[in-house]
Amino acid sequence: MSSVISSLKELHGHLTGTTAAFASWRMPGQQEPVTILSTRGFYPLPDVLPPDQNPGFILAPFLPGSPPVWINADRTFRGFTFPEVSVDDYPAAAETPYTLPYEAGKTEYLKQLREAIARLRKGEAQKVVLSRAIIIDFSNPSDASLLFHGLCKMYPDAFVYLAGLPGQGLWAGATPEVLVKAEGGKITTMALAGTRKAGSASTWGEKEIAEHEWVSRYISEKLEGAGATGIRTSGPETITAGKAEHLKTGFKALLPQENLNALLRALHPTPAVCGWSRDEALQIIAETEKHDRAYYAGYLGPFNSNGNMDLFVNLRCLQIRGGKGILYAGGGITTASDPEAEWDETVLKSSTILAATGKFMNLAYS
Repeated sequence: MSSVISSLKELHGHLTGTTAAFASWRMPGQQEPVTILSTRGFYPLPDVLPPDQNPGFILAPFLPGSPPVWINADRTFRGFTFPEVSVDDYPAAAETPYTLPYEAGKTEYLKQLREAIARLRKGEAQKVVLSRAIIIDFSNPSDASLLFHGLCKMYPDAFVYLAGLPGQGLWAGATPEVLVKAEGGKITTMALAGTRKAGSASTWGEKEIAEHEWVSRYISEKLEGAGATGIRTSGPETITAGKAEHLKTGFKALLPQENLNALLRALHPTPAVCGWSRDEALQIIAETEKHDRAYYAGYLGPFNSNGNMDLFVNLRCLQIRGGKGILYAGGGITTASDPEAEWDETVLKSSTILAATGKFMNLAYS
């Protein structure tokens, strides 16, 4: 049996909750999305990149060493609407056991921030990124397609995506941060760190500038260590992402394709989502956060048949599962951090998705 569809909304509704995996994405600055369907679901990768040259979509978790998952492009659809096509009907996927992540309220998150700042002042690390989970009602999974369409309209300069993992629900987001773009031996990446409210007239503060410099220096060192040559930088400049502004430095370089695995292992997770020094920051995160980040602050993106890729850091994202939406937001903590300001930063960052779900006014400051 098969069904005839002619729009992306119909396709999303047809596939959500079934044994077929899918990913839809809209590249920054482009108008039309691309959608791929994997009739075989998804599967873990043995390394950080797929071993063959098949087109598809990768979704990697935050924790280094945890395997990314791969959605193979068995079928490809382009645009929000398309000529009528026949799509096989797929059985419903069995839901895997799942517990909602822990949601820290403001009082507890401020306590976590103060404890982390105290550890930084003792010299345990120079910076750590702490995040929190925000849980909202999302009872109708079919609304995820409306969310994807809305994010595409609201954030034309972001990488917007919706991915369905059989038995594990949906992930959606609109991220401004490139991890690595690779094409024909040329790579592009960026340092995106330092956050303030969009439209600020003042100069950047010392805390934000220092945070940005750490990330920039880290990326430069990792590029050189992976064998990149001809490294060029641009910036730093101020860019807008929804209701927030960030400092951005761009990097371009030459890197053999066989070195991409090593570069990704070296880059992820960057100080912008983890901290510095990395091992020490990961330890503080593990001992402070009470939720599993899962794919939040990991990386994701498409590959084409030539092995070229566009990978982004999974920020401003939402997990949809069990009738709930789980948002994740975090900020870089240093010895100069103010806990109240860091809480406000997570509210600001979560507004990207909350605004798109129509729940911002009711939930962002609860």
